[in-house]
Formats: sequence, C-alpha cells, structure tokens
Amino acid sequence: MSEADNATTEQNNVSAEFVKLEQQLAQETSVFVLMKEQMTSMLGMVTMFVVTIVLALFIRPWYDVAELHAFGEAGATQARFILLELIMIFIFTAVVIALARYKKEWVIKYGIMGVLTIALMYTTVPLMHMLVIDFDVEEFEYEESSTYSGDYFVDLGMDGFLTHEVAFNGTSWGDTISYRGIDNNVTWVHESSRAPLDDNAKLRVVKSDSWLTFANSKWLWSVDINTGIEIERYYCDDSDEVVSYPKIPANCDLGLILDDGVYTITRGGDLKYIPTESSSSPHVVQGEWGLPPYVDIGNEFLEAQTLDDMLLITTERVSIAFT
Repeated sequence: MSEADNATTEQNNVSAEFVKLEQQLAQETSVFVLMKEQMTSMLGMVTMFVVTIVLALFIRPWYDVAELHAFGEAGATQARFILLELIMIFIFTAVVIALARYKKEWVIKYGIMGVLTIALMYTTVPLMHMLVIDFDVEEFEYEESSTYSGDYFVDLGMDGFLTHEVAFNGTSWGDTISYRGIDNNVTWVHESSRAPLDDNAKLRVVKSDSWLTFANSKWLWSVDINTGIEIERYYCDDSDEVVSYPKIPANCDLGLILDDGVYTITRGGDLKYIPTESSSSPHVVQGEWGLPPYVDIGNEFLEAQTLDDMLLITTERVSIAFT
C-alpha cells in the first residue's frame, strides 16, 4: 500500500470520528435533552405554582375585602399602580437576566424558592385559620312576635320601651305615650296635648333614673317613669299669651327638668339654664351657651339620658356630655 493510500485512510478515520463527535454534541445540546435533564426542577416549579394558585383561588372569597387588597378597594384599577407593578416586573426580570449572565444560577435558584415560599405562606397560613373558624352561621329566627299600636319611640333598658302616637281628638293634636314591658304588656299610658302645634312637631325625650322629660318645642314636661303620672309642665313661649302653666323662653326642642331649674336646648344649638324655684312666671334665663355646630338635635338627634350628674346627648355623628 502506498503512502497516498495510508493518508486517505487516516483522513477517512478522522472524518468519521469528527462526525461522531458532532452527533454526540448535537444530542447533548438538543432542546429535548436539556429539557429532560431539567425535567425534575421544572416539574417541581410547575407543581409549586399550580398548588399556590389553586390555594389562592380557594381562599379568595374569604379575603376579598378592601382591607386585604394590595392597593385598597380601587387600587387594582388605577393606572399608577398597574404601572408600578409592570416596573417591578421589569426590574425583577432584569435582575434575573443579569445573574444568569454572570453565572449566578444558585442565586436565581434560591431566590425563586424564597419567592415561592412567601407565596405559599400567604396562602397556607390564612388557610390554617379557616380550619379553626366556624363559618356556618346559625340563622336567626324569632321564637315569637307581637304587634302594638303606635311607633317605637325609645328603649328604657331591659325593662321595656316606649311607643308614641300623634292623634287628633277633634279640636287639637295630642301625644299618646305608652310604656310597654318586655312582655309587650302596657304598664302605663300618658296623654298630652300639643296645642297649638300640629302633627309635624317632633317629640324628644331625656331619660333619667326615675323620670322622663319630654319636649316638642312648645311644651316641656316630666312624668314618673314607673307610673306615667305627670310631675311638672312648662309652656315654652315668649308672647303675652296667658296660660295656666308656668312659662319659660320659647323653643324647647329638648329639655331636662331638675329640682331647681330647667335646661333647654334649641335646634339652633342654644343651651339655656332657667331657674324655676321662684313662683313668678315667666321664668327668665340665667345662663346661656352655644353648642358646637356639628351637634344637630334637629335632624340628627338619636337619644339623650342622664348618667349620675351628667347629661349625655347622642346624634348621628357625635355624642356630647354636659356636667
């Protein structure tokens, strides 16, 4: 065999080995081979993502309230917060790409695992609370019901409540106040004329331990809380009209009758103290104060009561106490 034939044989052997090496490298660098090598990690990540999302969807109805939203009730629909989320996603992606470029795969690996751990905690920790909370609420049912005439007026604690009716007796309008016990039986009924007022005047009451003080802007009177018997009565008017009851300044929208005097409050916010120890009538104002503008006893009045030496008035917006 000549030297030329030997050279050709060696060249053919080298070419065959190079082809075989290329085929081996192609197999090792193919997408399917790489996916097979990373299949365990990929399946683990997919499983973690799926489990996290499923758990989040499961508990979402219990946490779908504004206080638990990332940006409040309307935050998710505001462009500025959506833009912020996109910026944070871009920053996170850029950091991951930079770490991959500088061969810091271990940082990426443990970073992703940490993020997924936090995500799982956000879903599983609240879920543990649901295992010990009873979400089955027993429906409220009335054991018995009863009806009564008039409108509910005010409660008197655990002892009962008052009802109120405005009726016309043929000549004038009057208030009928009934005290009903917890068994709905009427304990007493008190009737009071509101002349010269019509049925539009609003009746208000101040609760005390042993008496009630009623006011309808023209009349101010008190009754015994146990019997409904009238104790005192005053006519709220500044005119020269002659009446058979002691007179005090007009506009008794709310009042409190005490042993030595009367406190009245107008819808305009004027608090007045009127001594009533003397027998002369009309009684005059001794002291006058103005209530804060946010205390509205005209349209927002709810309740008033005495507590020891204090008068507590509650409206829709505030509660204020006087001593």
